[in-house]
Amino acid sequence: MPEDQSFHLNPQVWDVSRRRLPEKEETGGLTKAQMRARENWVVRLKFTQDETADEKVGTGFFLNIPKAKWYIILTAGHNLIDQSGNPSKSLIIQRHNHEPMKPLDPPPFVCPSYRRGGNPDDDYGVILIPRRFQESKDPRKAPESLDADLGFGFALNLGHENLRKKKLELAGYFPREKEDGKAQKTDELEPLDISSGECLAARPGHLEYKIETAQGLSGSPVFMPYNGHEAVVAIHNNGPARPGKGSTGARLNATVLKQIFEWADLSQRRKTLRVAPEKPEKNKEPDPLYLHFTPGEEAAWVHWSEEDLNTRFDVFPAYAPTPRVAASMLHVFQLVPPPDWPESRQGRQWVLWNAMENDVVLTDTLQRFCFVELKQSKKGKMFSVVVKLNDAGREQRLSCLVMNGDDFDEEVDLNISGITFEKYTSGKPVKYNTFDWYDLPA
Repeated sequence: MPEDQSFHLNPQVWDVSRRRLPEKEETGGLTKAQMRARENWVVRLKFTQDETADEKVGTGFFLNIPKAKWYIILTAGHNLIDQSGNPSKSLIIQRHNHEPMKPLDPPPFVCPSYRRGGNPDDDYGVILIPRRFQESKDPRKAPESLDADLGFGFALNLGHENLRKKKLELAGYFPREKEDGKAQKTDELEPLDISSGECLAARPGHLEYKIETAQGLSGSPVFMPYNGHEAVVAIHNNGPARPGKGSTGARLNATVLKQIFEWADLSQRRKTLRVAPEKPEKNKEPDPLYLHFTPGEEAAWVHWSEEDLNTRFDVFPAYAPTPRVAASMLHVFQLVPPPDWPESRQGRQWVLWNAMENDVVLTDTLQRFCFVELKQSKKGKMFSVVVKLNDAGREQRLSCLVMNGDDFDEEVDLNISGITFEKYTSGKPVKYNTFDWYDLPA
């Protein structure tokens, strides 16, 4: 594919087949970014491979997931396994001003496709480091983290946009030489270096960029400004294939992020969205209400009971800022097509929460209202699906999904158009606006 025809997915343009409400969102620059923080986010990896005692070095970085039970370190897959697929040995993680860490349980993860074929687009892996928690004094609240949030931000839409000609940056520990010309020992963690350059090509699975790299930098974050903070767009894994070409890195697209968050137990797979009242009526079972898409209708329905219900979603984090940035983590819902799903609608996989017109539809493009915040209830078991309505700079207005079941007559029809969006107020649940995940029987 010619570079000027690289895959492009604009997250701010509504599905042309339905309605078009374009909104401009600039990636812009950084706002009060702290350069020293990056030294806490980028790590050096030391390990051995191939049954030899020769020590190798690589790079990794933290991906910020607020309040998660794990710290997530991303790196190149070839830092974690050798060419035969054997795990790297004696793996040590070095950070500035911290004692070295050794990943124990669980062991590092490597993309299954990379294990099978070695495709550079799949050359990525994850190291999970447990965070410390303490029980809250309030038994109704979840345990509180003793460790601060840590790492670069990310945005799923950047994993599908055409970033060609955009300025990208790479952070890592470039090898240095001492005055005698000998290479510096790898147990000395030198200052973090930042290199930048132009994105030469944006492919679905990788980016190519004109940035100086060196041996030992595989696994470095490739990032750009977004929403005022650093957002990772690729995991560096290869230098130039030949003179005149750029270095490459695996993109943080939907496939990669879904795999990462599945490893970290931060996603929901094949789940159904079910109404779950925070304060159910005494001596009465909650109404069996579910979000449901049918093959012949554009908009979703409120469905009564499990009868004829086959709507499942994969749900995973799609946006998070860096620590100290006043922005919420957002999720996306991706439809798992049922067996009878029309071929003409296979591409429409993303759920769009259209709070402007009180409906929920499917789209083939990631758009603003595809990104929602899942706000936990006080009890922590239920959540609300919340959409931010206004642009930045104005008083924040939030709207939440409501699936009203008051008008149901299940003897007449199992589906009704009971979907609306109402003003969200924290701590004040509305009837039918809290949900949980349900495992629909096969």
